[in-house]
Amino acid sequence: MIEVGGRYNISRPGDIQSHRLSSTIVWTPSPRRSFSRARLAGRKRWQVVTHRHDANPVSFNEFSLAWREKVTSSIALSVQGDRYHNPSNTRSGVTLGVARYW
Repeated sequence: MIEVGGRYNISRPGDIQSHRLSSTIVWTPSPRRSFSRARLAGRKRWQVVTHRHDANPVSFNEFSLAWREKVTSSIALSVQGDRYHNPSNTRSGVTLGVARYW
């Protein structure tokens, strides 16, 4: 499965504009296993309310990889790694999860 999306936002007051593009690819080689890759990129901006001054727009990039494995017919385990970057902030992490199917 391949998914592509986008968002454009205008906030008022202040005429703050932001946008982002996203893409996700999910590969399911068997009924028990799936892998996914997601990518987000765009620009965001904040308005400083106290001085009626707009902060400069900031470009950002986010990337994630995930693996989900069914261990029984109703339980799956997942692991996901993420990385986010903009000019003033970089973060990365790992998420572990359990899913229950009914």
